[in-house]
Amino acid sequence: MSELTRKLIVRGAIVVALAITLMVGLEPGADRIEPLVSTDLGWVRELRVTDERNPHDVRNIVVFHDGVEWVLDLGDSLVPAREDRVVAFLRAVAGARARRTVTSRESEFASFGVGDQSIRVTVDGERAPVRIAIGDDADPPGSFYARIEPDGRVVVADGGAAFFVRQPAVFWAYLRVFPESVRRSDIVAVSAWALDADGTIRRSRAYRDESDTWRVSGEGLRDEPVRVVNEWTAALADLVGAAFVIAETDESAGDPVAGLTYELSDGRSYGLSLRIPGLGSVADAAVYPDLAWITATGPGLPSERFAIAGYRIGIATVQRLFPGLID
Repeated sequence: MSELTRKLIVRGAIVVALAITLMVGLEPGADRIEPLVSTDLGWVRELRVTDERNPHDVRNIVVFHDGVEWVLDLGDSLVPAREDRVVAFLRAVAGARARRTVTSRESEFASFGVGDQSIRVTVDGERAPVRIAIGDDADPPGSFYARIEPDGRVVVADGGAAFFVRQPAVFWAYLRVFPESVRRSDIVAVSAWALDADGTIRRSRAYRDESDTWRVSGEGLRDEPVRVVNEWTAALADLVGAAFVIAETDESAGDPVAGLTYELSDGRSYGLSLRIPGLGSVADAAVYPDLAWITATGPGLPSERFAIAGYRIGIATVQRLFPGLID
C-alpha cells in the first residue's frame, strides 16, 4: 500500500468520524451542563479562526481538507497542516459544554469578549456551518465565555477549545521533513559533508555491515560510535523544521554549505542540503543561526504537493544532523 493511499484511508476515516455535536436553551444563571454545540456537520471541510481585533494576527488561520489531507492556508501559500491538532481542536469543540448562561443582552457582549471584536471560530461542514465567538477566561478555571452566532446568549463553557484559538499559525503547520514511514531502525547508511571556511570539505560516513554492526569513518564519529550513530539516525528520522521557507530559490540562497544522504533497508534514499543565504561555509551556521535552512529530496516527502522551498532549522538541529562536522 502506497504512502498516499494509506494517508487517504486513515485521514478519510478520521474526517468522516468527526461529528460536531447549536446550543440548547439555558436559563440565565442556571448551572446546567449541556453541549455547547449540538449540530452534526457530517464531513468537516474547513475551519477558520479569526481575531476580529487584529486581522493580521498570527493566530488567524484557515485550515481545510483538500480530499487528501489537511492544508493550512497562510494567505500567500498553502502548506500541510497537522492532522492531529486539527482533529484535537474539532474534538475540543465537540466536547465543549455550556455550564450556564450569563447574559442575553447584546450591549453586554463586549464585556465578556464575545462582541464584534472577538475571536471567531467557524467550522464548515457539509450541512451547515457553526460559528462561535470565544471570549475571555471565566470561572471555574479552564472555562471561557462563548456565544454561538447568531444566538443572543453568552454562556460559560468548558473544554480545551480556547487553548487552540490562541495558538500561532505555526502550531498548525505539519513541519515534519521526511515521511512518517521513515524509522531510525530502517536507516542502514548515512554519509555527510560540510564546507569549512578555508574551502576544506570534511566528510563523515556510517553504515551497517553484514553482521548489522555500524561501521564509521570521518571526524566526530570514532568516539562512542554507537551513541553518535543512534543520535544521528534519530535526528534524521524524526526531523522537524522550525518554519517553512516559501519564497527562497537556489539562486538567492547560494550554494549548499553542507549535505547528506541516507539509505533505508527497503532501498529508499533521502537527502538534505544546508544553505545559509549570502554566506559560504558551514561555520556560519553558528554565527547566523536564523539564516540556516534545509532542502530535502526523496520519495513521498510531506512537502511534495506544495510550493515549499525548504525548512528553517536552529543551530542545535544543524549540529545533530552533521555530527563532528560543525563546531
